[in-house]
Amino acid sequence: MTILKNVLKKIQLLNSLSFAVNASLLTLFTLLIFNPQNKEIIALFSLLFLLVFLNSRNIVHSLLVTFLTSSTIFVGKTHYYQLMSLREFPYLKELYPFGVGTVLIIRPVDVITLLMLLYLLVVIFKRKTGFQLEKIDFALLLYFVWLVLANVFASPHILISLYHTTDVLQAVILHFSLKIQGNKSKILAVIPPIFIAITVFQSYLAIQQLINSAPLGKNIEMLHLSPAYGQAIDETYFTFRPIGTFIHSNNLGIYLSGLIVFLLSYSLVNPSWTHLVSFLLAFAAIVISLSRTAWISLFCGSLYFFYSLEHVLKINLIHRFKFDKLKILLLSILIVPLLIYALPRVSKTALTFRDSGGGYLRIKQAQEIVTLVRISPIFGTGSGMSTLKAIELNKKGVFTSFPDQIHNHYLLVLAENGTVGLFLLLALILFHFHGLEGALHKARNVKNKIVIYGLIASSIIMVLSAFSQPFLYLSILIILYNLKNINRLN
Repeated sequence: MTILKNVLKKIQLLNSLSFAVNASLLTLFTLLIFNPQNKEIIALFSLLFLLVFLNSRNIVHSLLVTFLTSSTIFVGKTHYYQLMSLREFPYLKELYPFGVGTVLIIRPVDVITLLMLLYLLVVIFKRKTGFQLEKIDFALLLYFVWLVLANVFASPHILISLYHTTDVLQAVILHFSLKIQGNKSKILAVIPPIFIAITVFQSYLAIQQLINSAPLGKNIEMLHLSPAYGQAIDETYFTFRPIGTFIHSNNLGIYLSGLIVFLLSYSLVNPSWTHLVSFLLAFAAIVISLSRTAWISLFCGSLYFFYSLEHVLKINLIHRFKFDKLKILLLSILIVPLLIYALPRVSKTALTFRDSGGGYLRIKQAQEIVTLVRISPIFGTGSGMSTLKAIELNKKGVFTSFPDQIHNHYLLVLAENGTVGLFLLLALILFHFHGLEGALHKARNVKNKIVIYGLIASSIIMVLSAFSQPFLYLSILIILYNLKNINRLN
């Protein structure tokens, strides 16, 4: 007992920020090295929460660290539900042997989100804290409520559709959990370093997968076989695209792209070799993901960020980064091979609007989705049901040859949750940027302005990427919005 008490005292004396980051990074690499099963993964994250709580004595801080660390681990208790057998389309059996279906997974982050909800309800019930509601709060709540109502009224599989709204519920709980803290700098300050730890881990895993030319066979990887790639006219043949712990390389590339500019802004005001190395690793992982969506979105967000720094804040980036011949040589050694590696993918992009190309596919999908919207413009088809409905409506359409969600998140919301759902989502995004712009005008020093420009740039990347992918990292947008309230930069 004496030894245990001494250990607990030492834990409590450690700096809460550095302890949380190191514990988070250690947890992630423990998952990779020791390859635990689902129950052991939950136990490991529970241990992370306990250790961080013993150190910080703050429940929200501990829940937030555990939430962020577990947010990119998508494995867990898994259930598969078949929605359509595809018996009428035997040529699809090779690619889709189980037909059109959906996978329901109870992930570690879902358990943490439930604990956050319980704590949030306790705090609100006891009225320990109060907060003023903003426009974005109403938009986020109304968006979630509408998704639930639309799914109840329109979906042929209500429970499955409600499952597809859990990411939005997660964003709601996360947002108000941060809000009840009054956006304290001490709570928010842990987020950027945890994001750095996650990018280091995901980038390292992606690079290892590239070296292996396949997933590593770890339990935290969603796929254990190399995803089919190179079949479309605008894809490079015999190329493996790393996926990290995600379901697709596009998810990995966009996730890292959405964080890298903000982390760059954070490292400008908190310079260190750790930040530089994490930035370079993340950049390398984005390139080798071969995600054109990530590249284009990152280019647009970076353009806005660097323009703002040079022309609005009058910051000379060359002097700020303190480039010398050694740094330029090191960057060239990293960047030039990456650009050469990406060149075939870039050159193939010219064929994207040819038959079977990615651009051609998206146009054909959009044309058929418009028909679905005309049939059910208010409530939509129900979350996760648009592909099923599209195949039923047109058995010779593009969805019979590619039975996947439309690669445009906004059109997906329009088709599955109706015009009201899309309107509320766009309102949410509008209030998000309005809030960040307001924080920019209120910022009193250059450091805060640099970080807020980074938040806006990363938000632009997230929002733009959703135009050509069927997902939007709403929880990341919510975190970026709340980070505008960091008043003290560590």
